[in-house]
Amino acid sequence: MAGEPCPRPLADKWSEFCTFYNGCGPTETTIVNTMHLHYPWCERLAIGKPTPNNTVYILDENLKPRAIGEVGEMWAGGDCVSAGYLNNDQLNADRYAPDPFLGDGRLMFRTRDLGRWTEDGALEHFGRTDDQVKIRGFRVELDSVSAVLEATPACKKASASSAAPTTPCGPPQTPTKGCRPSPKNESLSSQAAEVKALKK
Repeated sequence: MAGEPCPRPLADKWSEFCTFYNGCGPTETTIVNTMHLHYPWCERLAIGKPTPNNTVYILDENLKPRAIGEVGEMWAGGDCVSAGYLNNDQLNADRYAPDPFLGDGRLMFRTRDLGRWTEDGALEHFGRTDDQVKIRGFRVELDSVSAVLEATPACKKASASSAAPTTPCGPPQTPTKGCRPSPKNESLSSQAAEVKALKK
């Protein structure tokens, strides 16, 4: 499982009858740059260790490594980091930086995910530093949705939030963390961000 945080109950259920790997990794690296073989008796649901040719750094706001057990922002490095976004210098400047640990002109990618190293060398995931959500696998920046709405003449102020559909593995979650809503509870609110606009 990668691309979406997986709820622990669901990971435990699946790992009872199949080989279940929990992972993490942005498209800008190699889709999956960490992996963890999970069992129901594991102490925690980790996202594992970096896969070959990948590195992960847990850094503070000054791009200095955090101590083991301390939460920081996850940066991805290694051979699989992409060259950047095409014709988007502003976004490249925000999300890519020279890799001071590998050097030699390499780049590292700012995932905007929060994580920490465990004592046994695995990574734990703790959400994001921004308001990005996933809706049916697509990245959605909620502040961008609000900005587009506010650019229309009829809207003075807007806010956007992700819906919280009921999932087959438990109560509603916000945002939906890797569980597809059951068909009987599926609605338009589970297919798109809930947008609330205050008209003039």
